[in-house]
Amino acid sequence: MPIPKKTYLGRIKKIRSYLQENNQTALIVSNLDNFKYLTGFISLVGHAVERPFALTIPLDGDPFIVQCEINKPYYDYDLSSNRTWIKDSRYYLEHPSLTNRLPIVFQFPELFTSILQERGIKNGLVSVDSSLNSKITNLSPKIKFVSDDNLLRDMRLIKGIDELELMRNAAALSDVGQKLFMDELAIGKYDSEIGHDTSKALYKLGAKKYPDSLFNMRSIVMLSPYGMTGPPRSRKIKKNDVMINIISITMDGYMIENERTFVIGKPNSKQRKIFNIMENAQQAGLDATKIGNRICDIDSAAQKIIEDSGYGQYISHRTGHGQGLSSHEYPYDMAFNTLPLKSGMVFSCEPGIYIPGFGSFRHSDNMIVSSNSCEVISNFPKDIDSLTVI
Repeated sequence: MPIPKKTYLGRIKKIRSYLQENNQTALIVSNLDNFKYLTGFISLVGHAVERPFALTIPLDGDPFIVQCEINKPYYDYDLSSNRTWIKDSRYYLEHPSLTNRLPIVFQFPELFTSILQERGIKNGLVSVDSSLNSKITNLSPKIKFVSDDNLLRDMRLIKGIDELELMRNAAALSDVGQKLFMDELAIGKYDSEIGHDTSKALYKLGAKKYPDSLFNMRSIVMLSPYGMTGPPRSRKIKKNDVMINIISITMDGYMIENERTFVIGKPNSKQRKIFNIMENAQQAGLDATKIGNRICDIDSAAQKIIEDSGYGQYISHRTGHGQGLSSHEYPYDMAFNTLPLKSGMVFSCEPGIYIPGFGSFRHSDNMIVSSNSCEVISNFPKDIDSLTVI
């Protein structure tokens, strides 16, 4: 089990303390990442409308899950192999029989409401972490449902030892991925071809090194004469191209990103100048990631380098975002978030310069806030000479 059961039980204990302090009888979780955070079941096939699901944590008694029957084989396997831990999982039919046929839109709320009644959750205040099916509220008129996503958002903001270890392992693989990518770079190859080959090699490597882990890995190549970020476009690599490669790895649900800007052929003076400004901006953001500063100070430090160098008009996005069970998670608003930095927070640091008709320049690393400074968990070289392919 990538995250031990005691960690999940600790999270449940915090939630129950919160419920008690706020005179609430239960928390209902239907946000996918929050569900993974509390159950460890990362293979869930679920959607708020198409295949709704919910985890309920009562103030008293065991948690229970209601989900689509399509998940049952996966859930039973994960339960037997200690990847998940909640034993009470109930199922509605994905494809009901022709007789007494009832669509999911009725099945889920009726089953869910009946279990609430069975477990004695019939009235009082109940927290929900996201929007709740209106039919559930109609079927439970004595329960007052209160929307509250702050509790789990704030809990997930500080990563524990097990979470950080998964992210470090994923970051180490991402460094190998950048090396694999760079080794394949050559004029005349298609960028999509190199991205595919890199992803394939990473899967093979990850399977051998971490055979019991669940992976999602990919290399996303952005050739950048467009002067912007965006979806990859299949294009042949040419001399003087500037390109960003994104290695994205999810290991047992936890995501990291590792981005580097590569130059094809000897860099000209303007490429070298802008590359160095971008690199200095990222370093300024990393240096600002320390206890005593605020989250927004990371963005301000990086952006100041770019603006003072005369390229502020070519900034397209914030310096970074939270990282964890989602590739982009709270705090999304790094530029405006005044929360103090705390040990265990994880962010990306990825200031970019995007000049239409010339190119895009961006590195991204994930960093863990620690008591002394920040720990950058990806270590592939960043200087322009190391990232030039001739």
